[in-house]
Amino acid sequence: MNDRVEAESGSKPEAEANAGAPRSQDFRRARAAIRSLAREHGPEQLELEGSLPEGLRGTLFRNGPAALSSYGDRYGHWFDGDGAVSATRIADGRVTGAVRYVETPDRAEERVAKRRLFANFGTPPPSLRSHLRGLREGRVKHAANTSVLPWRERLFALHEGSPPYELDPHSLETLGVRDLGGIVGRAFSAHPHRVAARSTTYGYGLSFDREGPRIDVFALPDDPRQGPARTLTRVALRRPTMIHDFVASERHLLFLIAPVVLRPLALALTGRAYVDALAWRPELGTEIIAVPIDEPARIRRFSVDPCFAFHFANAFEDGEKGEDRLIVDFVRYPDFPSINEWILQLTRPAPIRAAIDGELVRGRLDLRRESLELEAALHPSCEFPRVAPGVEGSRYRYAYLGCHAQTSGVRPGLQDHLTKVDLDTGRTWAWDFGAETYPSEAVFVPDPARAGREDGGWLLSIVYDGRRDRSCLVVVDAEAPGRPPLARAWYDQGLPATFHGNFAPS
Repeated sequence: MNDRVEAESGSKPEAEANAGAPRSQDFRRARAAIRSLAREHGPEQLELEGSLPEGLRGTLFRNGPAALSSYGDRYGHWFDGDGAVSATRIADGRVTGAVRYVETPDRAEERVAKRRLFANFGTPPPSLRSHLRGLREGRVKHAANTSVLPWRERLFALHEGSPPYELDPHSLETLGVRDLGGIVGRAFSAHPHRVAARSTTYGYGLSFDREGPRIDVFALPDDPRQGPARTLTRVALRRPTMIHDFVASERHLLFLIAPVVLRPLALALTGRAYVDALAWRPELGTEIIAVPIDEPARIRRFSVDPCFAFHFANAFEDGEKGEDRLIVDFVRYPDFPSINEWILQLTRPAPIRAAIDGELVRGRLDLRRESLELEAALHPSCEFPRVAPGVEGSRYRYAYLGCHAQTSGVRPGLQDHLTKVDLDTGRTWAWDFGAETYPSEAVFVPDPARAGREDGGWLLSIVYDGRRDRSCLVVVDAEAPGRPPLARAWYDQGLPATFHGNFAPS
């Protein structure tokens, strides 16, 4: 193994192709949504096709990297671009759209200098001075490019390498960095998870300081009458690592710590990018850390077979087998190097050669026996799992993901359709929006008229159309998979592909 993260030899064979025939795609169009933002703008009326459903009112906020370079200096990784948040607002039968960069102090500093000044996840520092500053401050650039959190009528742009940045939810003006009442230090994860039964959102920050690496776990109650945001606990880690996501059930917060080890000395001495100091160490296994929400000091931790996950769908206690047994659903990769190489190739001017095989799995976690048994729930290749907000942290049936129609071998670009999975029966359905279209993560919005039905609502996605070189909001009925969209609302440009978003009802 060299200094850069590499996959083990003898990797898992590619899965057999299943439903969904391979598409013939121009690899340039297949990746055209990974781009820099052409134009920032405030709310503008979008071109509407179809009819908006009655009861759908609110704003879809999405966040993603919207600059592939800084003053002519190209970033080394898709994850490094400055974040831009879009707000697609539905009201009174009309749709408006706005998109603006998150104006962090780092972005402002580079604007004054007219050059790149910071290292990031996959981009090395541009100078020795920059490298020493990064080591001294213990951070990379604040890109604010991964997700958004609507909380208590406020809006935050999130990036796991920095604290939250508050935005005006109407104008998208950046209001500044926030520590949520003094609880957040250097970092707040881009993946908070709300537990509907507790009316509370949980998050964490990964810290590296003189006391060693640790996870700071936070609780953000929905209502101010429940109290302020607070630190729930701190969990010491055995080694510096990378943690992108976690998952919450009604009683537990669960972390799967993959054997991705950060080598601080390599980072300090080489002056290379953060990702180049990560090593895949499968012999360490994947560590499970379970934090009981009501007794956060009673942490359980143990190791299982190695695997890697970017994103979780949901988790819940298996009521038939006691509170020590949980169901955990996530997109599993056999290792980190293979998915990272595929992501790296997304932004290179050549066809992708790397294959990926992320699959949705159902994990049966037994805290007493210290075991995790996995079974496939959806074959490769899929990502960005979401569920209805009313079932977050509890027993549920349906998950929604972005998938590739080509289910084995090399995928030429981003996911090209949305899939609904019935986790009780294994049945799947798909929405295909046409050739050379690439939907974002699907966000579920409940229909008030269908309360009580888990899939009684709509899925919202921002879809890039490579033939038109434009992006649109797409609204589909979650109970009618495969049927044409109820409505499309077109931006006048192709928006940069986003990672994550949330819907704020009016």
